[in-house]
This record gives sequence, C-alpha cells and structure tokens, in this order.
Amino acid sequence: MNRRKGFTLIELLIVIAIIAILLSILIPAVQRAKEQAQAAMCQSNLKQWAHAVVMYTQEHKNRLWLHCYASGHPTLPGDWMEILRPYYADLDEMRCCPRAKRPSEDPGGERRGSVDTCWGNPEDVTESSRGGFWGSYGLNRWVTNPNSGDDRFFRRTTEEGAGDIPVFMDSTHWHFSPHMHGFNPIPPKKLEHYSDIDINAPISQIWRVTIDRHFGGVNSSFLDGTVRKVFLWDLWSLKWFRGYERTFYTPADLPWLN
Repeated sequence: MNRRKGFTLIELLIVIAIIAILLSILIPAVQRAKEQAQAAMCQSNLKQWAHAVVMYTQEHKNRLWLHCYASGHPTLPGDWMEILRPYYADLDEMRCCPRAKRPSEDPGGERRGSVDTCWGNPEDVTESSRGGFWGSYGLNRWVTNPNSGDDRFFRRTTEEGAGDIPVFMDSTHWHFSPHMHGFNPIPPKKLEHYSDIDINAPISQIWRVTIDRHFGGVNSSFLDGTVRKVFLWDLWSLKWFRGYERTFYTPADLPWLN
C-alpha cells in the first residue's frame, strides 16, 4: 500500500521562514505606497485651498482677507475656512490631510493636533469660527490683512517672491506666525505629540509646522498658488513675512529627524 508523503517539520519551518521573509519585504513597501498616496491627496487638498485663495483675491482686487475672530465682528464669518467657503465645493473633504484625520486628543481648550491627528473635533465651534472648527492645515497669519501699520504683513497676492511665501501648511494648529530668526530655534527633539508643543510660547510658532508628516517634511501652498513639499530643515528658509531673516539649514542640523 502506497503511503502519502507529507511535509517534514524542517520543510514546514523552511516554508514559514520564507513566508515571513516575503512579508517583511512586502509590508513596508505597501505601507510606503499608502503613505505616498496620502501625501499626494494632501497636496491635492492644498491645491484646492490655493485655488480658493486665488478666486477670493480676484474678487477683492488682489487683497487678502481681514484677520480677526468672529467674536465681536458680527459681519465676518470667522476663520479662514469660513471666509473661503464660497470658493470650494466640500469643506469637510478638504479639512484634513489623509494622514491626520483623527480628532485631536488634546483635552485642553486649544485642541492641539499632532503628526497623525487633526486640531479640534467635528463638534467644535469656537470664537474663531461660526462653522465647524477642526482640520489638519494651518494658515500663515502673515498673509492676512491686519488693518494696521505693521508692514511685515503680506496684504496682497502681488508680492515679490510669492513662490516662497507659505499660505497653508500641514500644522498642529489652525494658524501660526513665525517670529524673527532669534525667536525661532530648531526643536531639540522630534515633535510628534500635541504635548511636545507649547501653543502659547512665541518660540513654538514655527514648531507648529515642524512635524514629520510626509517623509521628512510637510506639504504647503504658497502665495503664487503653487503647492509643494517642504523638508523640515527648509522651513527656516521660507519667506514668512516681509523682513524675515531667512536661514538655510541642512538635515545634519536636525539630528533627531532620522
């Protein structure tokens, strides 16, 4: 009588080892492909926001909007999402980078975000907005019109070097205002959790966008309507406001990045 030959224990272990090796190669590749798709969708969102800014300024003689809270200004809609609402189709689809759709885990009033969470929660309505108040992009407040004599603000889209002036960017807060070079130090460690950033400290303004959300950088739209990825070490080289002292760093200056 013929006896059916089965796998020996050694053969079975070899097969399991081969499968494990294949999985160890395949899973990182699949994860990277997923992250690349998220980064591409993030840039698509920012392109829509950039287009909304262009349409707004075309209707307002190239002038950017007044920056203020909705509270105390009954004729104004509030934050930038509400101001630009007439110029896009679906706000909720554009609020968040696909990498950071989860609501904020910060129990405090600021509802700070992180690398993989948005700022705020869908049920939030604050003095900053009359609509929903959450997202994972922030506004460079230097590109608004403060109705003051501060000539550091970019009040119009017709600015020299507009391709280096950030407007919207992956962020842990709904806005940011980087200060002069001396008040914008490089973070001493990688910023991942909302508690890594003191929202009220002036030096943390640029830290709100110093998050490794997309392969060592963040996505940003610019005043000329373009969108691109900005590596974290290049954040200090952007033209944040008129007179900003641009500094050019290299990856070696951020040893915690890798």
